[in-house]
Amino acid sequence: MNDANAGPSPAKGATGHQPARVIVVSEYAAAAQNSTGYFWSKVIEQLKGDGLEVCLHAYTKELSPRARASVPLRMLTKMQIALRLSWLVFRSLRRHDVVVAGTNPEVMLPILVLAKWIRGAKLCVLVHDVFPENLVPAGVLKHGSLAYKVLSAVYRRVYRSFDATIVIGRDMQELVDRKTGRPGSVFIQNWVDAEDVLPADRMSSGLLADLGWQDHVVFQFFGNMGRLQGIPELLDAIDRCRSTNAAFLFGGAGVMRPQVAEAFTGHPRRYLLPLGHTLTRNNVLSSCDVALVCLHREMLGLGVPSKAYFSLAADRPILAFMEPTAEVARLVREHGVGWNCASSNPQEMAALIDRVCESVDVVQRGRCRALIEGPFSKDRALKSFSDRVRALLPDLPP
Repeated sequence: MNDANAGPSPAKGATGHQPARVIVVSEYAAAAQNSTGYFWSKVIEQLKGDGLEVCLHAYTKELSPRARASVPLRMLTKMQIALRLSWLVFRSLRRHDVVVAGTNPEVMLPILVLAKWIRGAKLCVLVHDVFPENLVPAGVLKHGSLAYKVLSAVYRRVYRSFDATIVIGRDMQELVDRKTGRPGSVFIQNWVDAEDVLPADRMSSGLLADLGWQDHVVFQFFGNMGRLQGIPELLDAIDRCRSTNAAFLFGGAGVMRPQVAEAFTGHPRRYLLPLGHTLTRNNVLSSCDVALVCLHREMLGLGVPSKAYFSLAADRPILAFMEPTAEVARLVREHGVGWNCASSNPQEMAALIDRVCESVDVVQRGRCRALIEGPFSKDRALKSFSDRVRALLPDLPP
C-alpha cells in the first residue's frame, strides 16, 4: 500500500478544526503501472499544483497473471484490495474532507459511501467502468439473473450517493444518468499529456524494417487484450481481409493474448510483440499507419478505451470497431480522425480494413495530434477535474 501526504498538514483554523483535504484512493496511482496509474498520477499533480492538500491511498502491486485469468480469484483479490484501501480511507477521513476515487476495485464504492456518511465527508467518483453492467459483456453474469438484479439495485443506490460523478464518455454519461434516474454527471473527456507521447516517423523504431513491412499498411492494436475488447471478432475480421497490403501489429497483455498468439503464429503479415520487449511506448505507437481501437458490442456506455488518446497523441488515425454512439466512434466522425464500424460483424470489419488500405492518406498529417494539443489537452481536462473537486471543499472558491 502507498499512503502519502502532500507535505505537512496546515495549522488548525480559528475554529480549531483542521482544514479539509482531498483523499485520493485508487487501485493504481503510479504512471509506470498502467493507464489507470498514469491518469491518477497526473490528477494528483494537478490537485497539488492547485494548492490542495492531498492524501493518497493506493495499492502498489499489479494483479498476478493467475488472478487476471481466474474470475473467482480476481474477485477475491479485488475484495482484499478494496477492504485494505477502505480501511485506510476510513481511518484517515475527517469531516468535510473530499474523497476522490475511481470505480476500481468495484466493491470499494459501497464502503466509501458508508464512510462518507459516517465521517460527514464528500465523495467524488470518476467513472471508468460501470458496475455491474460491465459483468454482462465479460460473461460473468447474465442480464436477467438474480445476482445481476440485486447488484444493480445496490449500485444504483450507491451511484445516487455520490456528491459528484465524472464520466469520460457521452455514451457513459447517458447510461449513468439513466442508472441514477437523474441528470447530473459531468463529462470530462479522456486525455494524454502531449509531452509524454510524441509523433515520430513510422520507420524510426526499426521494427517495421525488421519485419519487412516498409510498404505495408500497418494496423496496430496496443494495450489490454481483455474480454471486453472484442478480440475474437477482430481476429475473425483479420482472417477475412482480402488486401495483401495489410499487416497487423499487436502488443500488450491480457487474458486473450494466447488466442492472439495462436491466430498470428506462422503468418508473415501478423506480429505479436513479445512480453518484456525493449521498445518504448512511443516507439510502438509510432510503428504503424492506423491504430485499432475495439470494444465488445455490449460495452456501449461502459468504458472508453484510453489507448485511442495515446494513438491520437502519436498522430495516428483510428479505426474504431465499436457501436456508432460510443465516445471514441463519435470523436472519430466529429473530428475526421479515422473510421468507424460496429464490432458485431467481422465481414463488415474486414471490408472496412480493406477500404482503409486504399485511403489511409485521407487523414491529414497533424490532425490527430491537434486534438491532444487543443480540445483534448491534459491541462484543459485536469483543470475541469480540479474545479469539480474544489467545488466540494468548504471555504474555497469554485
